[in-house]
Amino acid sequence: MPASLQVTRGEHTAAELRAFASRSRDGSQVRRLLALAQVLEGSSRHAAASQNGMDRQTLRDWVHRDNALGIDGLRSRRSSGRTRSLTSAQMGELLALTVKGPDPEIDRVVRWRCVDLRDEVKRRFSVSVHENTIGVWLRRLRMIRLQPRPFHPKKDPAAQEAFKKRARVTGPPVASETGRAILNPRGAAEKFLNALASHRERGCHASTETMCQALVGNYRQEHVFALIQAVELYDVYQTKVTECDKQIEAILMHLKKSAPTPAARCACTQSWVST
Repeated sequence: MPASLQVTRGEHTAAELRAFASRSRDGSQVRRLLALAQVLEGSSRHAAASQNGMDRQTLRDWVHRDNALGIDGLRSRRSSGRTRSLTSAQMGELLALTVKGPDPEIDRVVRWRCVDLRDEVKRRFSVSVHENTIGVWLRRLRMIRLQPRPFHPKKDPAAQEAFKKRARVTGPPVASETGRAILNPRGAAEKFLNALASHRERGCHASTETMCQALVGNYRQEHVFALIQAVELYDVYQTKVTECDKQIEAILMHLKKSAPTPAARCACTQSWVST
């Protein structure tokens, strides 16, 4: 039967190991130190291992580590993780490449996609990654994805602007002034029916005769009377509102010339300044 493994490092006693354990913030190191302290105090390896949450083989491995490296060897070793695929300089080059954008004649694309940048990274740095990894790298570089609005390749900006100007100038086919003239009881609009019909929208394909009939209509007499009254009241109200505005402006101009506006009084005694 092989002899049991002995703790060969004797610079620390069991009490000193317990003192180190009380100051350590690594829970795993604390359990290993307490197990070694029990072994030094004469406890069996089975009891020392079971009381500290490990088996005899694990305790034997940590005894080997303590004999070789001491107390510092009982700390939990944390892996540094996987090595980055691209260095800092290469990530900076990728950022500059993305900001600059592709050359349509050389790269054969008009905007970068993750799959395009993946192929470019493979060609420049000999690193093969998934296109989702490219998206992760770009977000890490504080870049966001912008999707432009699609447009027709044969669009004409000049024609679009001309259409907008024409739409603003022409307006609706029958304006309010046209309606007021039609409701005029003196029949002044009948002289201009053909002229009004000729100014219809370009999208209206009805003939001039049809437009004239639509402008005349077939209204009931009481409805026409009510509309005429509403139009005349609107004109009267507009006149009164204009006169009131002129009177208010005249009074304000007189007040400005006669006396300056007094300063506002404040009851507080503190003075506030902008920082």
